[in-house]
Amino acid sequence: MNRYEKAALMLAQGRVRVLVADEESTSAVVVGDHGTYRVDVYRDGMEVLMECSCPYHRFYTRRECSHIIAVAKISNLAPPAR
Repeated sequence: MNRYEKAALMLAQGRVRVLVADEESTSAVVVGDHGTYRVDVYRDGMEVLMECSCPYHRFYTRRECSHIIAVAKISNLAPPAR
């Protein structure tokens, strides 16, 4: 299962809880396969930045993890590429 499929599954299973959402940012808690993670998607000028507290994003790749993709799907800021 790829990151986009995992994100869709987490959304379908109700594992994403939005904490704050407005035109400039979305913060959520996502229950992943190996823990619960904080995700922030926010606008910084013309750029959209995304952070997740999971080890995949923070320490290994800095790429969009499935948790970020799930929050981006419900955010008005950064629709995922797929």
